[in-house]
Amino acid sequence: MTIADIRRQFPILERQIHGKPLIYFDSANTAQKPLAVIDAVDDFYRRHNANVARAVHTLSEEATTLYEAARERIAAFIGAGAAREVVLTSGTTMSINLVALGFLRGRIKAGDEIVVSQMEHHANIVPWQLLCAQTGAILRVAPILDDGSLDVDGLLTLLNEHTRLVGLTHVSNVLGTINPIARIAVQTRSRGIPLLVDGSQAVPHFPVNVVELGCDFYVFTGHKLFGPTGTGALWGRYELLESMQPVIGGGEMIESVSFDGTVYAPPPRRFEAGTPNIAGFVGLAAAIAWLQTQDQIALRAHEDALGERLRAGLSSVPGLRFIGSASDRVPVVSFTIEHAHATDLAVLLDLEGIAVRSGQHCAHPLLQRFGVGATARASLAFYNTSDEVDRFLVALDKVRGMLAAARNAGLIGEMGRPHDGERPLGSSGPRPALRGKSCLVAPRASAKLRGSFFDPGCPSMRKPAVNIAVQAARRAGTIIQRSIHRADAIAVTEKSQYDFVTDADKLAEQEIIREIRKAYPEHAIWGEESGRIGNSRYVWVIDPIDGTSNFMRGNPHCSVSIAMMEDGVIQHGVVYDPMRDEIFYASKGAGAYLNDRRIRVSPRLGLPGALIATGFPFRQRARFATQMRIVKSLLEDAEDLRRTGSAALDLAYVACGRLDGYFEYGLMPWDMAAGALLVREAGGVVLDFDGGETWFDHGNLLAGNIKVAAAMVARIKPLAGKRKVAAGPDEAA
Repeated sequence: MTIADIRRQFPILERQIHGKPLIYFDSANTAQKPLAVIDAVDDFYRRHNANVARAVHTLSEEATTLYEAARERIAAFIGAGAAREVVLTSGTTMSINLVALGFLRGRIKAGDEIVVSQMEHHANIVPWQLLCAQTGAILRVAPILDDGSLDVDGLLTLLNEHTRLVGLTHVSNVLGTINPIARIAVQTRSRGIPLLVDGSQAVPHFPVNVVELGCDFYVFTGHKLFGPTGTGALWGRYELLESMQPVIGGGEMIESVSFDGTVYAPPPRRFEAGTPNIAGFVGLAAAIAWLQTQDQIALRAHEDALGERLRAGLSSVPGLRFIGSASDRVPVVSFTIEHAHATDLAVLLDLEGIAVRSGQHCAHPLLQRFGVGATARASLAFYNTSDEVDRFLVALDKVRGMLAAARNAGLIGEMGRPHDGERPLGSSGPRPALRGKSCLVAPRASAKLRGSFFDPGCPSMRKPAVNIAVQAARRAGTIIQRSIHRADAIAVTEKSQYDFVTDADKLAEQEIIREIRKAYPEHAIWGEESGRIGNSRYVWVIDPIDGTSNFMRGNPHCSVSIAMMEDGVIQHGVVYDPMRDEIFYASKGAGAYLNDRRIRVSPRLGLPGALIATGFPFRQRARFATQMRIVKSLLEDAEDLRRTGSAALDLAYVACGRLDGYFEYGLMPWDMAAGALLVREAGGVVLDFDGGETWFDHGNLLAGNIKVAAAMVARIKPLAGKRKVAAGPDEAA
């Protein structure tokens, strides 16, 4: 079968992205699936769907046969002595945790040691850290050399009478380095130290025989092996599996249960509580079966040639630095380019139809070792072609050229430095002053750049912090969309009189924080529901659902509001309306946008004919009488007034000209931070009721274009009286 024939087995490779043929260079993240896998999963649900090992009817017998056949297939694929040595899991992470908790927890005590390497994925670091924290054991780290290969001698010097386990990756997900597992296993076995190997990046590229390797545990995940997500395997020597305690209890991992005690099933059933991912393992078995019909030697040679072609092409790129250059490797290439942030490269390449990964690759310590905060990574598989490599190199050169031209023209700042307060992981001390920021057009950039790479309205050119906020807002928006039409099922708590919070608020805020923390782990959080978390000059101000009263009644007018402040100054803001799928965003000095279209405040010349919005001061109900006097005064000239129930959306509507003005008493920072930046970047002004700048401290705010705002101040100031503080000034930092 030729490579062209193989590619036809992967339907997704026929897609176009942004009007260009997909080039998928992200297989280390997850591999694409052949038709054999797609058809197998489809066939299972169409013809065989039932639970396993629980019933005697035909469908259950068929499902059980398919499930156990998958175990047999996996065992044969990795050279296991018997299928009973293979535990079917959700993936590598679950497999390693099973060993940590089921095998090592009962064998380790304070002062004992676990050894890993600097190149490990977090899945082979964090479980051991948790175990050490619980037991007082010590995690030792074997170094890697400058070329990205493991310092084997350095590893062996760490082994002693206190070492209880060594955990190593077979292939690095960042470097592509292949570690000499068999050589290391000889040493660990002679010392009586169990060796666990993470094979997630190995099994897609070359044959593995666990017996010949000589390790004690071998784990891998199915979705990198062209199978479905949520599948994986733990292989262990059977005597070790027999000695392990179950980690998760439930159905089918037992022989008998009474209230006096439980007798556990033998391995592997002991570790497979509950209903497994049956269809997933049927698909994984199909992936392995399909792979075994291919010429493995030819595929490996093809991959090696692709990897060398890619590295050769990249080696001529000015300012490019390879992260890792070990001689024994798979086609995984991580790199940085001077004056180019990895995330910007990945987003720009996506516009060329090319999928690469950027960031820290779940390997923070490894990137610390090489002194970088993020890399771009191209990871290839046998379904890639030399033509794709060449097109990637051309696209990368195009991206570099456009960035350089824009930088030389003064349209963007210096790049390759930390973005928006992001220092390289592990660094300390003050953040270096930036001469520029991310790839961002100047506010008055030439009109010919509008809609191009260098228009900040183009998603690829938004600042990284804005992209993160947009992703977080969309995740929260999904929660809102799923919940808003089930008002009767929404759990509501009253924080104070008429100030409500729902379970969806809390869940959405957690999702936002999780997304922000992935990109900016050192930044502080200021959430409506979570309060202040952390201490940093960079603070994310979050309202997960602005308009909770509307939301909990099924009224589809609410929003997600996220702002990022630096030293008390609002730098970025995003307001997302999930019901209309409208993203409003702005960065300080870069304009305001609605769904990537530049927006401006209305051109109205004053109050006559103006449409004004407000919110009634439910936190300051004594202000109602004053509020009504203000409304009466404004409506003497204004056309009409709206009270919609979402301050963030009201401000966003002022920014895009749907409203001419807005005012409200007693807002909280999360109500107004993002929206206020939108108004200012859209050419409007944000003031307090006296026409001053204390609106963020006191929460009394009005907004509009300069003429409408001035007219509103003239009407409101004589009536508003003494302000009531809603948020202390010290909280604004």
